[in-house]
Amino acid sequence: MEARQRERGGALLGYAMLVCGQRPAAEDLVQDALVKLASRWESVREGSPDAYVRRILYRDAVSRWRKWG
Repeated sequence: MEARQRERGGALLGYAMLVCGQRPAAEDLVQDALVKLASRWESVREGSPDAYVRRILYRDAVSRWRKWG
């Protein structure tokens, strides 16, 4: 199970890097997205949690761009 979690975490970090371009910002995005996932876990777990997290990552990145842009 741990190997699968590390694999998923690496994939999410890679996606976040594509979205924001900087590793520290990507790590923050992933951490924030996982906190949001945890708060909605009961409603998301039967569907596609990975897709839910990727959507959060994208939306949060866009929000940061708008805030700083």
